[in-house]
Amino acid sequence: MFALIYVSQAIHSFDEEDIYDLESHSCSKNKRLSVTGYLNYKKGKFLQYLEGEKEIVLDLMATIDQDDRHNVLRTIHLPDLEERRFKDCYMRYWTYNQLVQIKVDDMLETVLLRMSERIYGEDKLRNHVLRLVTRMAEVHKLHPQPVR
Repeated sequence: MFALIYVSQAIHSFDEEDIYDLESHSCSKNKRLSVTGYLNYKKGKFLQYLEGEKEIVLDLMATIDQDDRHNVLRTIHLPDLEERRFKDCYMRYWTYNQLVQIKVDDMLETVLLRMSERIYGEDKLRNHVLRLVTRMAEVHKLHPQPVR
């Protein structure tokens, strides 16, 4: 199973309704493609994790990269997975308050900063990203549906 994560800078600000619309559209599309993952948005930056068959995820990423609502700043391919981390979660948006509740808000800040400013090497950055993804996958297993 292939996985990647990317960070991008929004061209214009997104309000909560915009984000939920994006989540809904992405969820429908990803379900058709058998791609799972999650989305974060804070201070004009998106962080999105995608997992699925390699060619499908890479094709989806190429489409995402062409979306004129944002500029992709960095993409990191993660080690192959034995199984999905976000089974049946075609796209989950995590609000900042949810991230605070599960104690990954600081971790997300670190990942966003390091991914967008390219100040750390791939291996060190990949380790930070994997810790974030692992923590969020653990919480997702306990609480598969977000409370809005």
